[in-house]
Amino acid sequence: MAKGIYDKKRPTPKKVSKFDTKIILIIVIAVAVITAAIVAAVLIDADSKSYVGLVDGKRVPVLEYRIFLDDAVSEMETKASEADENYSASSYWTAEKQAEAQEHALKEVAEFNGKYRLAVKNGCELTKQEKTNIKNNLNYYINIYYQMYGSSYSVDQIVKLVTGVNVTYDELDEYCKYANKLAAIEKYRDKLEETYKVEDLYYKDEDGNVKSNGEQAVLDEYNAHVDDYRRINLTSLVIAKPGSKPTEPTKVTEPTEPENKDETSEEYAEYKTKKDAYDKYVKDLEEYNKKLEEWNKKCDETETKVKAIFDALLKDGKYTGKGIAEVATGEKDADGNDIKAVPDYTDATLEDIAAKEGVLYASAKGANTFNGTPSSTDFLGTFAHSIEWTDDTRKAVKSTLTEKSEEAAEEGDKEEGETGEESGEEPGEEENGNTPVVEPNPDLNDYTLESITDDSGNFKETKLKLFEDDTRYYITKCTGILDINTSTEDEPAEDEDSPATLCVRSVVLNTLKALKSDDDTSKEVADGGAKYQLAKKNNKAIKIIDDAKFASVTPVTA
Repeated sequence: MAKGIYDKKRPTPKKVSKFDTKIILIIVIAVAVITAAIVAAVLIDADSKSYVGLVDGKRVPVLEYRIFLDDAVSEMETKASEADENYSASSYWTAEKQAEAQEHALKEVAEFNGKYRLAVKNGCELTKQEKTNIKNNLNYYINIYYQMYGSSYSVDQIVKLVTGVNVTYDELDEYCKYANKLAAIEKYRDKLEETYKVEDLYYKDEDGNVKSNGEQAVLDEYNAHVDDYRRINLTSLVIAKPGSKPTEPTKVTEPTEPENKDETSEEYAEYKTKKDAYDKYVKDLEEYNKKLEEWNKKCDETETKVKAIFDALLKDGKYTGKGIAEVATGEKDADGNDIKAVPDYTDATLEDIAAKEGVLYASAKGANTFNGTPSSTDFLGTFAHSIEWTDDTRKAVKSTLTEKSEEAAEEGDKEEGETGEESGEEPGEEENGNTPVVEPNPDLNDYTLESITDDSGNFKETKLKLFEDDTRYYITKCTGILDINTSTEDEPAEDEDSPATLCVRSVVLNTLKALKSDDDTSKEVADGGAKYQLAKKNNKAIKIIDDAKFASVTPVTA
C-alpha cells in the first residue's frame, strides 16, 4: 500500500501535532520551482486525465493506481526476497503474480478513495488555503533540493526522491491532487482520534488478532516495540582524531642502468623514464615518512590528552589542565579574524569541555537523546541502543543500573585468575543474552557501566565510558532512560500523569489511536459496500500501466 497513507502496518510513533505541520510531514516533499527546459523522463503512455474506474461516482486517476501498484510490487518483492535467498524477479513475476499485484493495488486505491469520500462527507475536505499551502510547500522544497543537488540529479529524479513515489515534474499538479486527498484522510483520522479514550484502544499481535484492551494494550504495545519508544539520554564529549592517515606512495623499484650509455637510444630513454619515476618515489616517500611521523605524534598526543581528561573526570568529575582542540578565544587579530587557542581548564566538567571542544552536540553541552534503531555510522546511537534492561519487564532505570553495578561488584569479588567461563558464564554475553558493547580499542580503559546515585539513593547518571572509532574519541555517560515505567529523581513512576511517564505513554497512546483510526476508517469503507468499491473499471488504462510496470520482467508461463 502507498507509504504514509493509511498504513496498516505499525506507524512510526508520533506526537500530537497541528494540522499544518502534518501536511508538511505527510507530503515529505522537497524540490523546486525548476525551469521547464529540463528533459522529463519517459512517461507512461496514458493521458493524465484518464482514469482507472469510479469510486462513489468519482474518477480515480491513473496516477493514484500507479502509486499503489508500485507499492504492491515493492511489498511482494520484499516478502519474496526475504523468503527465498535465490529470488529472481524474472522468475517470480509470473502472469499470476502480476494479476495478484494488480488486484491488490486496485483494492487499495479504491479503499483510499473511499476514505477520502468519507473525509469529505464528514467535513474534512481541505480548504482552499490548505491546498495552496501543500502546493507552496512542494515548490519550496523542490527549489531547495534542486539548488543543492541539481548538478548531480535531474529534476525528475529529485521529485521522485522527495515525494517517495514514481512521479515526474510534469505530473506535480496531479500529485498535488493526490496529496490533498491524503491530507484530508489524515484530517478525518485526527478528528476520530480526538474522540478515543484509553479504554477504546486495543493491541493486536502480528497476525492482527486483538490481544488486550485499555491500559494493558498500552503496556503490550510498548513492550512489543520498546526500542521505538524508550529514550536514552547521553552526555558526551566527542573529540576528533588528527585527520586521516597520510597515504603511502606506490612503491617504485629502482631501475638498473643499461650498459649502453647512448642517451639517444630507446633503451636509455626507457631507463631515464623509470629513473625519473623512481626518483619521484624516493622524494614522495621521504615526504610521506615525515608526514606520518607528525601524524603519529599528533595521534599519541591526542590520545594521551583524551585519557588524561577521562581519568580526571572519572575520578571526581573535574578536569584541570590543557585542552585538546583549538577554539575561538572571542578575540580578533588585526585583520578581524578569530584568534584561536587551546583552552586551559580549571575544575571543568564534562559539560564544560563538551561545550567548547565537542565536535557533536556542543550547543547542548554534549547532551543528546536517542531512540529507535541507529544508523550503522551512528556510534553513540549504537552505544545508547545497547544499554539493555536486565529483566523482561523493563523496570526503572534506577534498579536496572543498580543491578548492573551489583554484577560488576560480583565480578570484582572473583579470585584472581578466575574468568567468566570458569564461573559458569558464557564469554561475550550478558545475563539477558544481549551481546555487550565491543570496545573499538581494547587498550583503552575498560570501565563497567555503573550507576551513580544522589544522597537519597536515586539514580543520577552512569559512570563514564571511553570509546573510539576511526575518526573520533567518545567520553560519554548515560544520564537517564525515559521509559513508560521510568521516573525522574523527583517524580515517582507510580504517578501516571507525571511528565516523565506521560511523555512516553502519550507517544504509545498516539500510535494505538492511529492504528484504531485506520481500522475504523477501513471498516466504514467496507460497511459502505459497493458505494466505495471500484466501478466501471477502465481496463485499457490499467493495462497500459501494468505493461509499463512489468516491461523489464520476462514473465514465466505457469
